[in-house]
Amino acid sequence: LVIGKANATATANSDLTKTYNGSAQSVSGFTASGLVNGELATVLTGVTASGSGKNAGTYTSTASGTDSNYNLTMVDGALTIGKAHLTVTADNQSRLYGAANPTLTTTVSGFVNDQNLSTSGVTGAGSATTTAVPTTNVGTAAISAAAGTLTASNYDFATLTAGTLTIDKAHLTVTADNQSRLYGAANPTLSTTVSGFVNDQNLSTSGVTGAGSATTTALPTTNVGTAAISATAGTLAAGNYDFTTLTDGTLTIGKAHLTVTADNQSRLYGAANPTLSTTVSGFVNDQNLSTAGVTGAGSATTTALPTTNVGTTTITAAAGTLAAGNYDFATLTAGTLTIDKAHLTVTADPQSRLYGAAN
Repeated sequence: LVIGKANATATANSDLTKTYNGSAQSVSGFTASGLVNGELATVLTGVTASGSGKNAGTYTSTASGTDSNYNLTMVDGALTIGKAHLTVTADNQSRLYGAANPTLTTTVSGFVNDQNLSTSGVTGAGSATTTAVPTTNVGTAAISAAAGTLTASNYDFATLTAGTLTIDKAHLTVTADNQSRLYGAANPTLSTTVSGFVNDQNLSTSGVTGAGSATTTALPTTNVGTAAISATAGTLAAGNYDFTTLTDGTLTIGKAHLTVTADNQSRLYGAANPTLSTTVSGFVNDQNLSTAGVTGAGSATTTALPTTNVGTTTITAAAGTLAAGNYDFATLTAGTLTIDKAHLTVTADPQSRLYGAAN
């Protein structure tokens, strides 16, 4: 009795579920068909099957061996290692309202086996975009991520994560306006100017409400010179702007104007001119000549001579040696020299006559 081998098929197992992890991966084992007498694949003790791979791709799983009772047909299986998934994340960015968007970038993460961007064989770069423009209001806007030109043999870039563009308020400058006044006068109305607008906006088109404010410590008694005018944001408010930059102005205090007046005088025709004098007026802060820090004296002159005819002539005032820290003497007022008639004496001449004669 000759008993020949039965025919059977041994098919190497396949595994299509693997994902690249940086290490070698394998599939083993086989299935059998065509066995007789209810036998299982375990009876094929001389048969082995395996396949292995490391990088993403498809590898053959091969069955080999013989059996004493079966003529075996070997069928290959497959080991498929899929690409690992990297995440492309748009990096968060920030800028001020009205500014151009910063350079948008991406970060790639999710590497396996202690790899990184430079050791993983990744080439190219991700890309990021946003719909935000300089006129986009303060707040946040999405930055969309894309794979761009990224490629890699063992990775794909299927996971895209958006970032956030934070748009902060642009900085406006509140400047105290320069002012001037004279010593002793009340301070003028203090005001401010707002500058630094973007997007071709101005105070009326930018949505700014309220007003800045300005203060100074200068009083009417503050000496001639300069004093700071401090700026504050006051009640200013805006959706797209803040008012964190404050610039002081300057209050210039000029000298108050005193008037030097030539005192009126009088004399008789033919007499020498009297001593000419001046009077200083116009003091502020309840000051006077002795309390105002004035030094020196004014002067007065006239062209009148003893031979000048009866009438009036001008006495010209000048500042002379007058000086003061808080006053000038720019206003000069002339006086008047009145020349009166000289007094002549009319004397009756002595005469004589006889009694009874005519005078």
